[in-house]
Amino acid sequence: MKKMKLYGLAGVAALAAVGGTFAYYNASQTFVNPFDTENYSTGATEQFNPGDGHDWKPGAFVDKKVLATNTGDGNVWVRVKLDEVWTFDAGATDATSLALAAGNTNFFPGSETTGIQGSSVDGLVNGDGSVVYKNLVTGNIVTTAPTAEGSWWYFNADDGYYYYAKALVKDESTVDLMNGLTLCEDTDMGHFVDKGYFTIGAKNLPSDEAAKLQPELKADGSLADGVTGWYELNADGTVPTKEVTTADGVKSWVPCTKDGEDITFDADTQTVYTYKVDHLVGNEQGYANADYKLNITVEFVQADEEAAQAFPTNDTVTAWSWYPGKNATVGDNTPDGE
Repeated sequence: MKKMKLYGLAGVAALAAVGGTFAYYNASQTFVNPFDTENYSTGATEQFNPGDGHDWKPGAFVDKKVLATNTGDGNVWVRVKLDEVWTFDAGATDATSLALAAGNTNFFPGSETTGIQGSSVDGLVNGDGSVVYKNLVTGNIVTTAPTAEGSWWYFNADDGYYYYAKALVKDESTVDLMNGLTLCEDTDMGHFVDKGYFTIGAKNLPSDEAAKLQPELKADGSLADGVTGWYELNADGTVPTKEVTTADGVKSWVPCTKDGEDITFDADTQTVYTYKVDHLVGNEQGYANADYKLNITVEFVQADEEAAQAFPTNDTVTAWSWYPGKNATVGDNTPDGE
């Protein structure tokens, strides 16, 4: 902000002698010296349809745009910080978060296909990098510190911010930094296994009656305590059977338990009904039944070096380590995946 100097004006009093009698001449002049400060006003506009993110499926793209606009009179600089948070169904796993930061290569998946995760099928998310591809507008991003002002974004690895490479004048907006998000195609949506059971029932049950033949299961997919009349299928999904010989000497195969124990079965009046389910293993739900938030923090500062360096510094807000025109080491500081 410009330093203004105020000049004081001293009043002058004149004394005159007339006919031996003192008379006083007194006068005052008021000089009005108007000063004003510039109006600083800014705004950030997001283009995002919340409905697009409902029931987000792997490979699905959602529009996500943010514009920063100078709505005041004074010039301003702009920078943007990104971080993301996954919040999972209670009891499944703790929330995980990632922030764009210096040296962090886990925030940007390399493509819309492959997320950064230990495995895409184990149902575990702790320790994973991001599985959300940020569709950055690469044509609007420069990879080296600009030496002149221009309508680009520059990622500064020292503090993890994207800086706009010019001062915004009145009514001017930034160009797009990103245009959307994609949930990577290989995102782990949970570790599921096939569970299979069978029971013995009357032949030729109507389809609606047969559909009701479902055992009560525990959270891990095993039979609930106290369930009777249901038995596990073999690992390959077949019904366990054993060979028996009838009273007339005819050999046949009848269902039995996996341990070979006999099951009461009348082949003339009964048949076998099977029940199979893809069941989540314990709490290994992956990114299914979860909420995702991408936080985009847009910050403005008066376009002045002194103001930028005086920007509040605490755990989450730091001084502007780069701004348009500031000397910086030229080099490729773009995170992997951009």
